[in-house]
Amino acid sequence: MRITLPDSLYDAYAAHLGTDTPPSAEAVERDIIQQLTRFRTLHPRRRALVLDVEAVEKLLGGMPIADSADLLRRLQQLAAIEFHRVKLDFSASQLAELKWRADRQGKSVEVLAAEILAHVTREFFYRLPDAPAAAAPTKEPAPERRRPAPAKVG
Repeated sequence: MRITLPDSLYDAYAAHLGTDTPPSAEAVERDIIQQLTRFRTLHPRRRALVLDVEAVEKLLGGMPIADSADLLRRLQQLAAIEFHRVKLDFSASQLAELKWRADRQGKSVEVLAAEILAHVTREFFYRLPDAPAAAAPTKEPAPERRRPAPAKVG
């Protein structure tokens, strides 16, 4: 089977080969076949996103990304902060706000998150022996309720 490509598309693939002399038609065809082979499992109408893998790897700490599942796992890790067995999931905008607040206070996101966790622990878990010291909330006495005087009959 033969496929006809517009000249501009053919020229783009030829330019990717990066040679000083024009590449042979066979070399360009091999490059196109490699590209099509890479995407053969992707349905033509399914949305796909092309990323600069090296830039993403650098952003994610420099470790190589194995595949799309690995990338998704790493992104999920970025969107959560975990302390011991407590995992707090955040959206990207919430993480950005935490970063903004931390920067404004001259702290790292980790330090700010630890302070938030300590605050939550003090507020909700004050009776647990391993919770940071905090005064237990005092219960205000209920307002005195007066019964209405019995109605006089007669």
